[in-house]
Amino acid sequence: YFVIATGSVPRVHPSYAANGTTIQTSDHFMRSPLPKSMVIIGAGVIGCEFASIAANLGKTKVSIIEKSNRMLPMEDEDIGSYIESLLAKRGVCFHHNAALHHLESVGEGTPDAHVNYTVKNTKTGDLETYEVERALISIGRVPQYSGLGIEKAGCSVKDGKLVVDDFGRCEPNKHIYAVGDATVDIALVNQGENEAIAAIEHIYRPRREVPPNTDNLSKIMFLDQEVAAVGLSETDCKKQNIAYMAARYGYDFVTRAVCMGAADGFVKIIVTNDRQKTVLGVRAVGAHASSIVE
Repeated sequence: YFVIATGSVPRVHPSYAANGTTIQTSDHFMRSPLPKSMVIIGAGVIGCEFASIAANLGKTKVSIIEKSNRMLPMEDEDIGSYIESLLAKRGVCFHHNAALHHLESVGEGTPDAHVNYTVKNTKTGDLETYEVERALISIGRVPQYSGLGIEKAGCSVKDGKLVVDDFGRCEPNKHIYAVGDATVDIALVNQGENEAIAAIEHIYRPRREVPPNTDNLSKIMFLDQEVAAVGLSETDCKKQNIAYMAARYGYDFVTRAVCMGAADGFVKIIVTNDRQKTVLGVRAVGAHASSIVE
């Protein structure tokens, strides 16, 4: 048996390639000194995490380009707005409803190397140009298959991604599994761990006929305040036409947070809008938010 657990690499921007110095991916950024100023292209989880890191270290003026009207568009509006307000207090600038119109590295290899970038307002069409020391491209990650020769093993690939069945087997093979970021299912540590356990169990217990259930895996975002989530969000409920109720209380009701002197944040519980009040999901923002969700 074989298990492919090769992880992922930053997605390449379709128009602007990273040069590793003035235009970087997260891999480059982790090995470089902090810049005085930077722009982050993409306000997803990874982009927001790096914005939080750079802003909290206090040496970098950070700007973020986001196509939507708020940060973390995959989460509820109150989550994104709260995190945005915290980052704004750290001096982070946001280009909302904006698309990257042009990106240019100037003076690469010299002490005055910098980046000029132009953003286009998607509503008005207006163009604005800015200068920063560095640009960070953060538009997601893709599986790392380089050098594996998966095509020689007969594994099916669609849109650059391995096609796997419910047990993680690379179709049409029955002896090759893929787990973690290599599957491009959900790029979470606990998802990768769950898939790895399921693969090993399936290898040694081939008669198992029920695939692993990953519907309620928790997720954690390490931002200016930790964000943790499990189950459905309000946005999910609206998309699925699920009648729900949401209750929210402040972190000043969380004993650990009060004892830590870190009572900034909130917890939101989402339940069905019926007599049973079945819990559909939980969101927490604040210190040790993951402990509350877990």
